[in-house]
Amino acid sequence: MAELAGRLRLDPLELAEGVCAVANAKMAQAIRTLTVEHGVEPREFALVAFGGAGPMHAAFIARELGISEVVVPRFPGAFSAWGMLEADVRRDLTDPYFRPRDVLDGGDMSQRLVALEREALDALDAQGVPEERRRVEHAVDMRYEGQDYTLTIPLRDATEPAQAGFLECVAARYAEAHTSRYGHATPEAPVEFVMLRSTGFGSFPRTAAPRGRGRGASGDRRTGCDLRR
Repeated sequence: MAELAGRLRLDPLELAEGVCAVANAKMAQAIRTLTVEHGVEPREFALVAFGGAGPMHAAFIARELGISEVVVPRFPGAFSAWGMLEADVRRDLTDPYFRPRDVLDGGDMSQRLVALEREALDALDAQGVPEERRRVEHAVDMRYEGQDYTLTIPLRDATEPAQAGFLECVAARYAEAHTSRYGHATPEAPVEFVMLRSTGFGSFPRTAAPRGRGRGASGDRRTGCDLRR
């Protein structure tokens, strides 16, 4: 950094500070892409800073986004590894399923989901997940006819598409999700189905995380956090 500063005729500390400022601005913009552009106000949330260097940047990023609270896990460098150890085993399966609403065969959709569920459960069994700790969740990707983007709409179970009133229920869920994501919906517009999704989850006993107390500005404010949160 000092060598580069010399070539640019800048003070090394000012150059280093500028590099950090650019990095913080890029990270803040990435957060805006995931929040503001989807109608979420980052100022309403706390910023969780983890990773080896995450907490070093957190205050600057929070200030740029107007976030008033930063949460630093007790061992930020090991936070991702801890999360991986605590997470469920997961298997995601998909099945392309292009069907306009007016030609949908709910029974056929249900059979395809049941087949995906069976495949997901077999995969969890192969990974040693006990039967009582396995579960499968289902969803379908939908869009209004003519759109080029989809939203994933959850289903109650694999048999729901075969039940009476399914089309009305799932269309209402799609309209609600569309309003939540984009601020509007067109309930009278026809919908179409694009993809079936089934996700198998296998859970294992969790290890209780130690809880710690840190020292904040007041001398007694809790800054350590439960890593399971």
